[in-house]
Amino acid sequence: MNDNFMYSLRQHPDKNFSTQLKNRLDERTLKQAPKPALRRARLAFGFSVVLVITVISMVLAVPSVRAKLQDLVINIGGQGFLVSNEHPLIHQATTVQPVAIPIEQAAENGVILPTYIPEGFSLEQDQYLFYHVEDSPEGKGDWAEVTWVGPDYEKIAMIVSDSENIKVVGTESLEEISLKGIYPAGLYKGGWDNNSFAWNPTIPFYSLVFVKDGKSISFIGADPQKLILMAESLYP
Repeated sequence: MNDNFMYSLRQHPDKNFSTQLKNRLDERTLKQAPKPALRRARLAFGFSVVLVITVISMVLAVPSVRAKLQDLVINIGGQGFLVSNEHPLIHQATTVQPVAIPIEQAAENGVILPTYIPEGFSLEQDQYLFYHVEDSPEGKGDWAEVTWVGPDYEKIAMIVSDSENIKVVGTESLEEISLKGIYPAGLYKGGWDNNSFAWNPTIPFYSLVFVKDGKSISFIGADPQKLILMAESLYP
């Protein structure tokens, strides 16, 4: 399986773009109209989901503007998502080089590993990768990544970052599910193609994103059921 998508985005948008994105989310929250609930189809693994989308009242009221809608702001359990046609790296970006840290130090550094690992999977290496973004206040732009490898070289990645980081996605198929029937999480399929700078919904990977203990946690892999079980094992 081609997993280049999982490792293609290792650049960080410049801080002006990140700041503008956060301001847009805050402005949308203040100006939001009543939230229409959109029901999505059931996933194969049995979750029914309800997607609540926040939009500006002007966009709702004017059909011509609504037809050209480019951005939707969604908040799921404290995690912000910006559904956009614009690739996040169209703006100036900074390449971030990772530092390898022994996996034994993960917990003391705030990277809590799942207790459930799918059968046949093991850590790709006895270390995790830490990405530090220069000029990022209080480490808010930093993130850590852990990768497991399974049969047929199938990979699952876990990414831990600050919960204020907004995820930019190019699909309206973002769905809200509940981990253990309690904790909200966002699930979507596909990813950004860094060659065409467009969203590719056919990329055969799912992303499961949620906030826990002030951190944004993402699991990325081909099988959403495995991602959900790993995420749920982080909760007591």
